Amino acid sequence: MLITHIKTAFRSLVKQKGFSIINILGLAIGLAGCLLILQFVSFELSYDKFHEDSENIFRVTYSKENKGVQSFHTVLTYAGVGPALKENFPEVIDYARLRPAAVLNSQSVITVGDNAYQEDRVFFADQSYLKMFSFKMIQGDPASALEQQFSAVITESIAKKYYGDEDPIGKTFKRGRTENYIVTGVVEDVPLNTHLKFDFLLSHNSLTAILGQNYNPNGMGTFHGHLYVKTQPGVTAELLSGKFPQFVDDFIWSAIRRQEGVELILWPMPLEDIHLNSSIEHEAEVNGSASTVTYLSIIAGLILFIAWINYVNLSTARAAERAREVGVRKVLGSFKSQLIGQFLIEASIMNLIAVSAALILVAISQTLFVEFGAAEMLSVPPWSNPIFWIVVGALWLLGVLASGLYPAFALSSFRPLTVLRGSFYGNKKGIWLKKVLVVFQFVASVSLLIGTAVVYFQIDHMRNMDLGVNIEQAIALKAPVLADSTYVSRIRSFKTELKRDPLISNVVVSGDVPGREINGATWYRRIEDSPDDGVYCLSTFSDQDFIEAMEINLLAGRNFKAEDTNQSVIINEEASRQFGFEEPQDAINKEITFAGGNGNFRMTILGVAENYHQLSPKVDYSPQIMRFAPFIRRYYIVKFNTSEDPGSSIRHVLQQSEANFKNIFPGNPFSYFFLDEEFEKQYQADQQFGDMFGIFSLLAIFVACLGLFGLAAHTVIQKTKEIGIRKVLGSSVTNILKTLSWEYIKLILISNLLAWPLIFYLMNTWLDSFVSRIAIDIWLFPAACFLVTFIALMTVSFHTIKAAKANPVKSLRYE
Repeated sequence: MLITHIKTAFRSLVKQKGFSIINILGLAIGLAGCLLILQFVSFELSYDKFHEDSENIFRVTYSKENKGVQSFHTVLTYAGVGPALKENFPEVIDYARLRPAAVLNSQSVITVGDNAYQEDRVFFADQSYLKMFSFKMIQGDPASALEQQFSAVITESIAKKYYGDEDPIGKTFKRGRTENYIVTGVVEDVPLNTHLKFDFLLSHNSLTAILGQNYNPNGMGTFHGHLYVKTQPGVTAELLSGKFPQFVDDFIWSAIRRQEGVELILWPMPLEDIHLNSSIEHEAEVNGSASTVTYLSIIAGLILFIAWINYVNLSTARAAERAREVGVRKVLGSFKSQLIGQFLIEASIMNLIAVSAALILVAISQTLFVEFGAAEMLSVPPWSNPIFWIVVGALWLLGVLASGLYPAFALSSFRPLTVLRGSFYGNKKGIWLKKVLVVFQFVASVSLLIGTAVVYFQIDHMRNMDLGVNIEQAIALKAPVLADSTYVSRIRSFKTELKRDPLISNVVVSGDVPGREINGATWYRRIEDSPDDGVYCLSTFSDQDFIEAMEINLLAGRNFKAEDTNQSVIINEEASRQFGFEEPQDAINKEITFAGGNGNFRMTILGVAENYHQLSPKVDYSPQIMRFAPFIRRYYIVKFNTSEDPGSSIRHVLQQSEANFKNIFPGNPFSYFFLDEEFEKQYQADQQFGDMFGIFSLLAIFVACLGLFGLAAHTVIQKTKEIGIRKVLGSSVTNILKTLSWEYIKLILISNLLAWPLIFYLMNTWLDSFVSRIAIDIWLFPAACFLVTFIALMTVSFHTIKAAKANPVKSLRYE
């Protein structure tokens, strides 16, 4: 019987080639789109879950509130928090601290023999770090590799980079000028699906020797680094949060001077939640977005449901043709269960062919992730994951049930006597279901169309808005890490030599650059205010050329001059407002000092700069203070002009910069980046979301139109005689087109009325996550309605016009 059903199913597919192709193509595209999105979503959701006890590990972060207003929230905590938590919380089994080796944004110069490189991913780690996290050790013992001072664990790639094919264990390297480390372990390269990636782990107890009296491993006064705690099974973030306030009172406020109105808060965040739900200060990298995963998952579901709806609609639309077949089978003795089995086997075969085609499309489309800025997913092919095949099998089974179950029951329910007499006209409930499903498709299509436009306009708004600072034609050089007492004269020579080049307009010495987080921050107050008052300000440093070269507008006062001191500052508009000055001019020549201090170190406000975006416009303006420091060793910004050949100009500027850098700062690696490209990285997650949203929304609309195309074709076939009669009675092609199209236009209008409030709410919710956001233009809604109506009419008209132009004699010859 099964063989007979399969043969019959294949005959049916071959007999109706057009509908079979439309069904298979729609299902294949829908499944491929869904699988591609699920591949992205599953990768995003997999972050840090490879650690053996990931569900019992929390990252502890720290925030400060002043009179109910949050001043900052950072991943950095005090060095002593971890040891105190382990000692006083029975829930905490162990802790691990991870301190960035870089001081602020400077880099570590690692030297092995004659090879020296600047390395960014260098951390001091507690001995417990490798025991708490499941990074695979290739060589060495995770329990003891970081036990001794100046021991180091490196990744496999770093071992290859510095030591080639030699055994790295026991080998040494130098960090900076004075720190010598011995390699005691090698780990596999850190997986891409972790929020904190490292190349070097240096023993944490080395800090005692490096920093001496400036470092207290149990201190509570200075920000230290990342803190992770491992808890007993079953401990929740809520339980820890409830106990942290008392801990803060007992161990932090007791170690530092309490400030009136200031609240210190420790926050536990589950390790598995960090990547998608954390975007606070000093993150190790730009994290993902839970909303992106949610919205893309919705699109994946919509694409799949639209494809399944197509199958249901086309299958039920062919009811009249299949009715006689069902009637004959029932007269010859077929049971309803046998007929249901027949139609489910047809759906199974159709879905199996579609799944096979979808897998081919997924394989071909893997390079799309490179275009989306998600190339890291290519390192984890979906085929190697058993869960992928389980999902494919589940989607096939769901597809069979979702697309085949209703048509199977509907078609097998026909009464043989009725259909064999030719009096079958279709079930009213079935017709209404078809209309409801078509409306759902159009609701999805209109929503996705408007959503795509809103996402595009918001990203375009962010990328093209006035940042208040000019980052174009600017190269940031990382300042030399290795320097001596001649550094001041060398930096002067470096600036002078570069400025001689006609293509180089300016050279700036700066502590921070636009597009990278300012790590320095502290509390400042006006000199006349109480020591307990203060404004939490980002603190950066620059020379006298920064304001002019970066084209930052001064609202009041003046720029730095070469003769100014480190007690000269320029504040931004937001800092001026929070300090209580009514107008920027009121701040000029006023004095500020560090909050909580005695006011001995006084700084004079020379100017007030207009607010500019240090980071993405998603982030609001923060109070910022720029202190005069013409010889700080952080970044050099080279501003340049271009000739008729921009590429040649950039190459020339880079060559001149590198040659002078290596000549004046020998022994230091030359490292650079373009400011505009660095700033663009902040838009990566949003751009990725926009690209994927747009591409997969268009796929969903295409699949919907594909179904509409097949449905219209079948509708025209069913109404061939009606069209012939209308032509004989004098109807024009236009009138026939209007009559047959009106049914779909009504459904489209209903769909728009349902889609508009839904997508308006969803997109407003998404836009609310941006500080600088667009307003949703009203014209988008009628525009989407018009476009969807136009596409639908073009789809329907192809068959309708063809039928309307046909000779009516052919359609009526058998009447």
